[in-house]
Amino acid sequence: MNKFYSLLLLLFLPILANAQLLLVEGQVLDAETNQPIVGALVSTTIATAVTDAAGSFEMELAADVTKIDLVITADAYLPYSMEVTITNSDVKSLGVISLSADPNAVSSGNQQIPTLVLSSEDLEDSDNRNEDISGILASSRDVFISTSSYTFGALRFRVRGYDSENTTILMNGIPMNELENGRPYWSTWGGLNDVTRNQETDFGLGAIEYTFGGIGGATNIDTRASNQRKQFSVSYAISNRTYRNRLMATYSTGLKPSGWAFSFSGSRRWAQEGYAPGTFYDAWSYFASVDKKFNDNHSLNFTAFGTPNKRGKDGAAVQELNDLAGTNYYNPYWGFQNGEKRNSRVGHSHQPVLMLRHDWNIGEKATLTNTVSYQFGSNGGTALDWYGARDPRPDYYRYLPSGTEPEFADEVANILANDEAARQIDWDYMYNVNYNSLETVYDVDGISGNIVTGLRSKYIVEDRRYDSKELNWSSIYSNPIGDHLTLNAGLSYQVYEGDNYKLVDDLLGGEFYMDINRFVQRDFPDDPAKWQNDLNNPNRILYEGDRFGYDYASHIRKGNAWAQGVFNFRFLDVFLAGEVSQTTFWREGKVQNGLYPESSFGNSEKQEFLNYGVKGGVTYKINSRNFLYVNGGYLTRAPYFRNSYLSPRVRDEVVDGLTSTKIQSVEGGYILRGATIRARATAYWTVFQDASEVMSFFNDEELTITQIVNNVEESFGVTAGFVNYALTDIDSKHQGVELAFDWTVAAGLSLRGVAAVGRYQYTSRPTSVIINESDPGLFDPVKKTVYQQNFFIPGTPQSAYSAGIRYEGKGYWSVNLNANYFDDIYIDFNPNRRTEEAVASLSPESPQFASIIDQERGDAGFTADFFGTKSFRFNDIGLYLTVGVNNIFNNQTIKTGGYEQLRFDFANQDPTTYPARYYYYYGRNYFISLSFRL
Repeated sequence: MNKFYSLLLLLFLPILANAQLLLVEGQVLDAETNQPIVGALVSTTIATAVTDAAGSFEMELAADVTKIDLVITADAYLPYSMEVTITNSDVKSLGVISLSADPNAVSSGNQQIPTLVLSSEDLEDSDNRNEDISGILASSRDVFISTSSYTFGALRFRVRGYDSENTTILMNGIPMNELENGRPYWSTWGGLNDVTRNQETDFGLGAIEYTFGGIGGATNIDTRASNQRKQFSVSYAISNRTYRNRLMATYSTGLKPSGWAFSFSGSRRWAQEGYAPGTFYDAWSYFASVDKKFNDNHSLNFTAFGTPNKRGKDGAAVQELNDLAGTNYYNPYWGFQNGEKRNSRVGHSHQPVLMLRHDWNIGEKATLTNTVSYQFGSNGGTALDWYGARDPRPDYYRYLPSGTEPEFADEVANILANDEAARQIDWDYMYNVNYNSLETVYDVDGISGNIVTGLRSKYIVEDRRYDSKELNWSSIYSNPIGDHLTLNAGLSYQVYEGDNYKLVDDLLGGEFYMDINRFVQRDFPDDPAKWQNDLNNPNRILYEGDRFGYDYASHIRKGNAWAQGVFNFRFLDVFLAGEVSQTTFWREGKVQNGLYPESSFGNSEKQEFLNYGVKGGVTYKINSRNFLYVNGGYLTRAPYFRNSYLSPRVRDEVVDGLTSTKIQSVEGGYILRGATIRARATAYWTVFQDASEVMSFFNDEELTITQIVNNVEESFGVTAGFVNYALTDIDSKHQGVELAFDWTVAAGLSLRGVAAVGRYQYTSRPTSVIINESDPGLFDPVKKTVYQQNFFIPGTPQSAYSAGIRYEGKGYWSVNLNANYFDDIYIDFNPNRRTEEAVASLSPESPQFASIIDQERGDAGFTADFFGTKSFRFNDIGLYLTVGVNNIFNNQTIKTGGYEQLRFDFANQDPTTYPARYYYYYGRNYFISLSFRL
């Protein structure tokens, strides 16, 4: 161990010199747009520096140096070199240095896609909306962040184990994190790579010029037309991932002498079937940005974009069905209809964004940016619904060999293994049931005028909608005061209205459906008023396109103010930042539910939270290449709307003891920026306290239903009802280390290494409450203790390693090869299995006790990836080829995540009755892109 620490000291602790130093400084700008170039490497034979967000750099040299050869390099720019003569002065200012774009470079926007794999669950999901955008967006010269984003991202890796709501994403200064759950969704601007590549990314707790940020940092995307590279480009790509084809075109004028600038981009991504069986993809994207520069002090920008898309989803599956299907990518959401694959879970969204931005240069240095935006549109996903009929899901546990009577298990297994249609949705069966469902129905009071006779659908496809409208305003001020202080501040206000409801999407051959709750009708057969989803419109007859079931609005208002002071000195940088926010939200019921007539309709009581945050940090500049830093912060965060109501679909009761989440975090480390090597070592510690979460599931209880199908009588069981499971007082701790280096060992040849070793655990025993929407008395809302302390936070590798080699040839080509290793991937657990009731009467030493309580851990996995580029030049036309191959050795056994079902067999205390469901990492997959730019 002593040798290990000695080695770390040799690698990361520099030798301190006491010689007098000379300061060389300057600013690097884009020659075409006159915008700062962030992350440019400024090097001499004896020292290096990297430009900051303003394009500025400082470099310390020995005082006796009289002449240096300076070289500046940056991604997608031509190298710049100059000879600098040093005079007798403590400071040598080089002024502004302009770099020209490299016409043979492949833009960073095109480099992001080939090494990033997304399953449909990583896309905008209307049901669980679980997306880790912080990893997807990070565009940074920091080797750890770029590797975490593009190499580890395919394994659902979350940096430091943080969920995406802990990273703030902005576009032109407007927060893009959704207010209902705090998460940003990249699909809002998906397919617009060429025009969203101008990103400023700050990771962790450090100082940020454009926002206070979350503990995971922040990213700001600049879409101004004047900042887009002047180009006309067209690209086509093929892949075997989520989509098979991508066509993209972009035209940007740059800033014209008249002060105008225009930028337009559009794309289409599509697949008849993606990597997972039964999935399809059809996504369009459009973008327009117009700038007008009135003078040196004022400019105006208007940006509009949208990404209409539809996609067939794939779901997590129980291992039993994966084994029977002979693949770990079994998808229960599709079935054959007229010989074609039809998916029951079709996600769709189109939420255009309009932005108006004004930039004001106040005096010589101060700037003020004001932006207003409006986002609106639809978002949703389809699913099956049924009434008085058997469960149509092919993976329903009673249809599997393990859920069948033992004497029939082998026969069922044989059928499912050898007949693909038998293990998928039976669309023909549902149509046949509806064709034989002639009924006469009337309203709840029996008024003869409302009698309807026809085919009442037993099965339908419903569309679960999560539409929204959002108005935003943001103002960001920056002012360098003197030589040592920079002041940043901002204000923002957001108005959000979510529209949550269901639509009848397809009657599947029937003629109408009814707006009643089938579970309540079963439990209260003699009280038809309680059956009603809307007492104001009892027994409403439904046709395709009609709203039904639940219908409520989520209203959220949030105001925010922040300020930051950054103090820069020769050897020391210090910053201090503070934030205060006010969040108000309430539920507006648009229907009066029969079970909850007093708490379902109209506006609920408003929930209000005043929150604050403070953070600060110190960076010690040992010299121009070696830095030590430490940052810390404490903040509170209002609970999100999605985790605040016990049963938001039907009533406005909030979670008991609803309070703000408290977050404490500290990070510190060492950074090396050498001429041939860049390295970083960081340790971090973060604690979350008083979080809440609301989960939902269908609870199964046996109920016999008889119906006639093609003159044959059938009997079967149906589910009991929709159950909400609320957890409060959730505490967790995230701690670990991050190590990374990028070493240029020879001209064109570099080695990279990254290690992320963390330990993310729950540290409290939360309180749980279970509520059945269809029968408040079915589950007594008694508080229970969940014994999940020391359980690991699921859904991300807690240990990830990567080693890579890169070679850049003289003929504008490059190759990258990475080897990656992942471990400590834990499956999401059912809190209800970690209660006293779940293990009552069992011995803690028994295997059955352990099978109920223990958390499942996935196996470690190894992958290898390749990425290569080649560019050509024909007069003024550039041609660019990129090829990416992930998981070269086709490892199909790595579980990227999964979850235990929230149902539990309390009667038999058997966890295998409702087995866990898993996601697997895609096997060998590729992305090939060919583009030309004029």
